[in-house]
Amino acid sequence: MHVLYLSYFSPFHLHAASNRSQRFAQYLSQAGCHVDLLCEPRNSQWPQQPYFSSWQPDTAITHQMVASWDIDWLWRWPALCQTTLRHMNLGQNMGARLFPSQISSEESDIAKMFLLVDKHWGWVIPSLWQCCQHIMANRPDVILVSCPPFSSSLIGYFLSRWFGLPLVLDFRDAWSRASYFSEGRISPWEKRVLRQAAKLIVTSQSDWLAYQRLIGQGKVAWIPNSYDYIPEPVFRHSEVFTLGYSGSWSGFRCSAEGIFSQLTNVPFTFRFINIGEHVPVFDGWVKQYGLKHVVKTIGQLEKKQAQSLLCQCDALFIQKGSPDRGKTDTHLATKAIDYVACGRPILAELPEGETLEFLRQYAGRLYEVGTDSPGEYYQQLTTMHWDWQQQPERQYRPSTEFFEAFDATALGERLYQELTEIAGFK
Repeated sequence: MHVLYLSYFSPFHLHAASNRSQRFAQYLSQAGCHVDLLCEPRNSQWPQQPYFSSWQPDTAITHQMVASWDIDWLWRWPALCQTTLRHMNLGQNMGARLFPSQISSEESDIAKMFLLVDKHWGWVIPSLWQCCQHIMANRPDVILVSCPPFSSSLIGYFLSRWFGLPLVLDFRDAWSRASYFSEGRISPWEKRVLRQAAKLIVTSQSDWLAYQRLIGQGKVAWIPNSYDYIPEPVFRHSEVFTLGYSGSWSGFRCSAEGIFSQLTNVPFTFRFINIGEHVPVFDGWVKQYGLKHVVKTIGQLEKKQAQSLLCQCDALFIQKGSPDRGKTDTHLATKAIDYVACGRPILAELPEGETLEFLRQYAGRLYEVGTDSPGEYYQQLTTMHWDWQQQPERQYRPSTEFFEAFDATALGERLYQELTEIAGFK
């Protein structure tokens, strides 16, 4: 089977989406498929891993890079102009003549007036051109598209229509059905691509149920993210309690303010390890609460290195802010799966929903803090520290059910079965 696989995030990027595409491409090639993996090379927001680390392309994987058009100027110059006008106090009348009245001074709001689907639609036309040439020379059996960015789905949509190829969409997050920063209304483009797709793959049970109601039960499959590695137990003796965090602080209304405000008061020594990109807002929280001497930001690591470092921590921390009003959390955080695989106690400030239910089911030891209830941290931190003092080397091995449900090979097999059925190989 020949698979044309579109993933905006390259396997070289240190990003959860990159890791999923990498694992799926590797499994499909091992299952006997030829995979043409198309990625965007210039996305510099995320650092890249060394070429020969965990990503070693199989001979059955053709890795192509297609550069996106630079479209930032379409929305950045109106944002800059409007901000300048306001700072110069030239009045609302002049600003109103230059910009529609419904546009706010926020960059994100201005950007929406210039977007096709999202800010990454500059990749659509170059990729369409490259894919059309490729399909005419070497026709695939099925098209697989990883989203978000959801503008990538337009590439699959047009290719599927033009060439009569089956389309499979892999929604790592929900589009209109997302619980964070979503208007809740299905867009015309989402309707079109879902109607064209032969199958939609989602990563959470909540999304699975939501999209079944939207497009039908038979068109939606649940294939979550995987833990990928089973870390070796790490036994170390230390008098300093170490709390670890892995991931971004830029989405899901994440904030370290709650835990930092209480860590300043705890009656024990501690260390906070932050594995992820350096972001000004996080550095601001560290400075605000005077924690520079105990908080260490390491930067992003490839998944195996990050898992190894997390296993050396005494406990792990996960946090999400409240979802949009009236919604529950529908997103299963990948870090939650990785944390459970590490077998460490988990301190969680999470809203009710997918991630919290997952941890309640699979975490060996879970300490819960209510969303936006920082006062609860103190009690949970002191309890966690006391438990650690009693059994500093305690491991919480995940259940057999967890290992079977989130095993990378098993999930790759499920994707392979879906693709072979859609492509008519069964």
